[in-house]
Amino acid sequence: MRLPEISDADAREMLQVTTRQNQRLTILVSDLLLLSRLDIQSPAKRVPCCLQDILSDIEEELAAMAIAYDVHLMLNQSTEPAIIVMGNEEHLYRLMLNVVSNAVQHTAAGGKVLIQLQHGIRSTFPEGEKRQVCITIEDTGIGIALADQPRIFDRFYRVEHDRSRQSGGSGLGLSIALAIAQSHGGDIQVRSQIGQGSVFTITLPITSQVGCTSKQSLK
Repeated sequence: MRLPEISDADAREMLQVTTRQNQRLTILVSDLLLLSRLDIQSPAKRVPCCLQDILSDIEEELAAMAIAYDVHLMLNQSTEPAIIVMGNEEHLYRLMLNVVSNAVQHTAAGGKVLIQLQHGIRSTFPEGEKRQVCITIEDTGIGIALADQPRIFDRFYRVEHDRSRQSGGSGLGLSIALAIAQSHGGDIQVRSQIGQGSVFTITLPITSQVGCTSKQSLK
């Protein structure tokens, strides 16, 4: 604005830079607000959420990203019985989306990302046995060093060299994913070796198993 004159091309380039920075700031503020609400455990409406539906929608949403990164994205889940979690559907969607998109972004071209959904019984809850669901997201990326693994869920923490590529995110994706999982009585764990890829495991308590109204099929 201080320049006496500016060409249309220069003005357009500056506006594009401003737009990108504005979008990043908007995402950052939105992420920080969400984390703040999760920190204070702000009550949210809980409804029955079909995890098969959520994962199928995520596979569909991230298909274009996977193609752009030349990564083979696969979903392995059965359609029946439906696996139901009582929770905030928007938050559960964000939880899965953050972890899966992170895996896609940090897997080298020609690699694979596999999402699997399973359920079973866990007996280590304080109140006794509970049914739980296990969602694993396995990638063939370059892996995460053992020293970095305890910190990857810290806010704004970035692994040195960003595992493979700069994603341009806020650095809060995995922090948000962990906070959402814990707010639903679940957890996230990571297992990784340099050069061998990574496996993120999300566990959530299951409410029930009923007929599914989803459109997905076994993939």
